[in-house]
Amino acid sequence: MEKQTGKKRPATHTRILHVSKIIFEKNGVTKTTCADIAEEAGIARSTFFTHFASLDELYAELNQRELIDLIDKVKELSSQESSPEYILKELFAKLVDDTIKYPKTFVELLVKGLLFMPNKNKYFTEFERVVSKVAAGLLRQTPPTPEEAFTSLLGLYFGFIFKALLRDSNVTADDGRAVKAAIDRYIDSLKL
Repeated sequence: MEKQTGKKRPATHTRILHVSKIIFEKNGVTKTTCADIAEEAGIARSTFFTHFASLDELYAELNQRELIDLIDKVKELSSQESSPEYILKELFAKLVDDTIKYPKTFVELLVKGLLFMPNKNKYFTEFERVVSKVAAGLLRQTPPTPEEAFTSLLGLYFGFIFKALLRDSNVTADDGRAVKAAIDRYIDSLKL
């Protein structure tokens, strides 16, 4: 077990986050304990609780980090004056890349994490706002509205993940490419 020092704290925190996704994918979110994560991370159970008060807090942080990363990606691409089409394609490519290794975990954590995440509406609302703003520059003057485009894009993404889970198959890199291609086609269909 690792002895905790001030310099190792951020690395330990990051390791707990990373290991938890692997363990969640292997065992399922609801069947994973703090002790399972601590053991896999090579830390004492008490060290886990130094970083997270509960599994719910861990779920919330994983979700919050993902949403913040996506928001930052949109802001970064927008500041480069990229086209709305390019921004949306890159954003959803990042979402697929970030989650394709852990599809069951991502779906479970999204639901659980959003339920327990402090300021959950703040992060999800900000994500919706920045994506809808970009989508507004791409959409026709008739429906769908920017909010509908956001919902459609997110629904398209989740539809592919749920489909893979429903057919009880492993999600592969080929599935990731298929999801990206379908999202790209949908974004292309939104252009003026």
